[in-house]
Amino acid sequence: MSVAATAQPNSMTTSIREEKPIMNQKQKDPRLGLKNSSFLATLLAVIGHIILGFEQSLAQWGIALVAGYGSAFLFEYIDARFQGQRPRYEGGGFRGKVLFLLAPHMTATTMAFLLYTNDRLDAMAFAVTAAIASKHIFRTWDGKRFRHFMNPSNFGIALCFFVLPWTNTIPYHFTEKFGDFWDWVVLAVLVALGTRLNLMFTGRLLLIGSWLAAFAGQAIVRSVLGTSVLPAELMMMTGPGFALFTFYMITDPQTSPSSRRSQIAYGAGIAAVYGLLMVLHVVFAIFFAVTIVCGIRGAYLVIANVLEQRSRETMTVVGAARGGSVLAGSPALVPASAVVRMEVRHE
Repeated sequence: MSVAATAQPNSMTTSIREEKPIMNQKQKDPRLGLKNSSFLATLLAVIGHIILGFEQSLAQWGIALVAGYGSAFLFEYIDARFQGQRPRYEGGGFRGKVLFLLAPHMTATTMAFLLYTNDRLDAMAFAVTAAIASKHIFRTWDGKRFRHFMNPSNFGIALCFFVLPWTNTIPYHFTEKFGDFWDWVVLAVLVALGTRLNLMFTGRLLLIGSWLAAFAGQAIVRSVLGTSVLPAELMMMTGPGFALFTFYMITDPQTSPSSRRSQIAYGAGIAAVYGLLMVLHVVFAIFFAVTIVCGIRGAYLVIANVLEQRSRETMTVVGAARGGSVLAGSPALVPASAVVRMEVRHE
């Protein structure tokens, strides 16, 4: 069920060391940020269908929720049975199940208004199911539990674009029914709420800053090289879709790094891969860039975990061998049972 090549480590295994994450008191309970994100996603979906002009039907949102909830329960049950554990949705009563469904609810809701599948409900269900499945497939051990490293919503959208190239996204429908002034109001509200969310709950402001700076940098480089026009590239940064991507998608605390240097590298890496894909004329490069960077980071985490586990096993074997030699040189320190076993092996 996991791309991690190693079995679950024992209690002696610790997570890979990195810099102290940027956190505050409210970030100690990740459910607070998840509750806020789910609420904001639901609120935006409701306002979008009533006021903003979302072109997806309510049926697409409904099928996305059904696919998200159903696949979350199914994959959690299979995963728990495979590991010999109890599913996370068991226990806690109704409240426990609601907390379990917060993550798939947010994934399904955001994908329902970011992805346009025309009248094909099956395509929406496929994308959402793939997004939920990625959490159980692409993951590694962090020292305490398995943690997924692929951004679910982004992966589902990118996979849908790759497998079903006729699907699309509609960035203009966030302000389709508004004029110039209200366009900026919508953008300002999204930026303000996103800044509050990341400041109070995720601690990913450095990631956002590095992504924005690197995005502008790659736009300048490509314009100097003559492959694009700078004003057109920078204009993309003023759209509500870009704000959603910047403040709500790539800052997912479960799939983005928490240390300062890692946040900077992660944000800059997404921009660099995006610029390269744009030079290669790849459509929807911004979604594929996140998928590629998450994959590279995940491969690094898996390899680092394997090497760390092997190093600890080697140290354990060497320590046991040294301890055995010391005991062998001091018969008084060797238990009687061990002496008997040594005598048997000697015979």
